[in-house]
Amino acid sequence: MLRGKKKVFIFCNGCSRRSLDTSRLTDYFTVNNFNITTYPERADYIIFVTCALIYKEEQSFELIEKFSGCKGELIVMGCLPDMSHTPLREKFKGRFIETRNLNTIDAIFPNFKVKFSSISDGHILGDYFLNFNMKRNTFLRFFSHFALRKEFFSKCVRFFRKKLKKVQEINKETQEAYLRISNGCLERCAYCSIWKAVGEFRSKGIEECVSEYKELLQKGHRFIVFIADNLGPYGLDIGTDFRSLIEKLSVVDNGLHVRWRFEEMHPRWVIKYKDTLSRLIIEGKLTEMICGIQSGSNRMLKLMNRHHAIEEIIEALASFKKINPAFKLYTQVIVGFPSETEDDLFETIEALKKLRFESVYIFPYCDGVGSSASTMSDKISESIITERVNKAKVLLEKAGITIKFY
Repeated sequence: MLRGKKKVFIFCNGCSRRSLDTSRLTDYFTVNNFNITTYPERADYIIFVTCALIYKEEQSFELIEKFSGCKGELIVMGCLPDMSHTPLREKFKGRFIETRNLNTIDAIFPNFKVKFSSISDGHILGDYFLNFNMKRNTFLRFFSHFALRKEFFSKCVRFFRKKLKKVQEINKETQEAYLRISNGCLERCAYCSIWKAVGEFRSKGIEECVSEYKELLQKGHRFIVFIADNLGPYGLDIGTDFRSLIEKLSVVDNGLHVRWRFEEMHPRWVIKYKDTLSRLIIEGKLTEMICGIQSGSNRMLKLMNRHHAIEEIIEALASFKKINPAFKLYTQVIVGFPSETEDDLFETIEALKKLRFESVYIFPYCDGVGSSASTMSDKISESIITERVNKAKVLLEKAGITIKFY
């Protein structure tokens, strides 16, 4: 390690999209001659990419307090600066950057030769780099305790290099490589305020997506995760659509055995692109999908400002399972949305049973800062929400469905 280099510690406690931002930030600092450290107390700068969901907000503030005790300057990024602006300014007096304004990091580092806009999007989750560095450092510290003969040490190094190369070759067949196709969200779901933090909907150009996809394939990746705040509306802002993108990418990987997972596919776009998705499942290319149905009650869906009927999405997702029973479906539901009744909850449970999801994330309803649902009447008490969450958990686990909580 060269002396005199500045050190930066980069950490994320958020979703996959923010973790990809973390990966891009890692590249940004690396090409600008910074050392990436896994020890925040040794860093000159601490970059904290935050989550502001109600379940993670408290953790974000706890970490801000801990990082503020280190010698380096703390810069807060992620969704917290937008979604919890007032509490953040009360508790943190340092600099922050909103998710929708990542390029403004150049103003903090004006002497960097390579600007953030020139850094390509991340493709491997940022936490992977942190974990890898941690393992590498542990490995080096272990060997530093032994006075090994030079010849023996050289043999050890060659052996582990061969092993590492082999593992890397295997991992690229199975490791999840991410292709982000857009940023921002067009939906305005009543419970959500994340769209304020991520900004207006912006699609990547098709050629940029194709170029990134080619690069992943050339590197040996064969399990590609398509990711966005909302995959379905891709292209609406640039005169194309999701189907056209899929067709272009399918030309690129012709003859290769690749697998795809679609993350964050809103039900109304699943319904719109049902035929395209069915074809991909028949081909064996699309093997997994995350589609958050949020509720099995049409009354709740209307109040949530979700533009689909539960019968439509059940029919579409059930048809995918019929094509390939091994097709993996994941979803999220909200329990305790304002005015929810026991009947609404029962309809949600029945919908989940019909669709045989691999796993279901249950979110107990909480008011999102500035969301339209936060001003609704007929709020459900926390005690009743907890009771209903537990009831849903028991009934769904009896049906063989794995339950998770964020």
